[in-house]
Amino acid sequence: MTKCIIFWSLSLAYFQGAAQGLYDKVYPKGKLNDQWALVKVDRQYGFINEKGEEVVKPMYDKIEAFGQYQSNWALVKVDRQYGFINEKGEEVVKPIFDKIHPFGQHKSGWAMVELDGQKGFIDETGKFLPAESQP
Repeated sequence: MTKCIIFWSLSLAYFQGAAQGLYDKVYPKGKLNDQWALVKVDRQYGFINEKGEEVVKPMYDKIEAFGQYQSNWALVKVDRQYGFINEKGEEVVKPIFDKIHPFGQHKSGWAMVELDGQKGFIDETGKFLPAESQP
């Protein structure tokens, strides 16, 4: 067991060192996602896996921890607009909203969103519903 831990620690140190040359900063694996390391390039954030492969291109101004708003999703921000990515690195809600409220704050299973002064909702699959069609 001890040998496994030492090997893992050395592998992680090598991985972070190798990746550091490609990125301005490589954060420890598990900071925002258990499987990936957060990386930063020119004030943009993304994720790499244990092999150093990009799973989320560094293109976001901000990435929140997975599960804070919705299980298996992370809130992302690009140019003052918000959306979500999933644990496969896919955008499940494009970052087009001015604000996204937490799921369940206004209605169970839904998150209120705001865009250009108008309100609406997204469900747990990312489907948008205008406010006049309230769930």
